[in-house]
Amino acid sequence: MPGADKDQAIGAYAVALAETDPAAAVRWTEMLPAGDLRNNRTTKVLERWLDLNEKAARAWIENRLCRTVKRRTFSALQNLDESQPGKKKAAGFLQPPF
Repeated sequence: MPGADKDQAIGAYAVALAETDPAAAVRWTEMLPAGDLRNNRTTKVLERWLDLNEKAARAWIENRLCRTVKRRTFSALQNLDESQPGKKKAAGFLQPPF
C-alpha cells in the first residue's frame, strides 16, 4: 500500500477505534507523519474521547502533550466548537496559557 493510502487507512482506523479504545486510537494517530492528516485525526479522536470519558482525556492531554501541541489541539478544538454550535464545547477543558 503506498504511503499516502497507508496513512489515510491508519487515520481512519484510529477514528473508528476511538469508539472503543480512545487511548489506543491516539497511539495510532501518533504513527502518522506530522501534518494536517495527523492533526485532524488526533483532534477527532480527542473529541470523541472527551465525549466518552472527559477525565481520562484531560489526564492524557495534560501528561502527554507538550505545550506546542496543547496549543495546536486547543486551537483545533476551538475551531471545531465554532463549526458545531449547540454541541458540548470540546475546547473548554483546555485552559490557556499552556
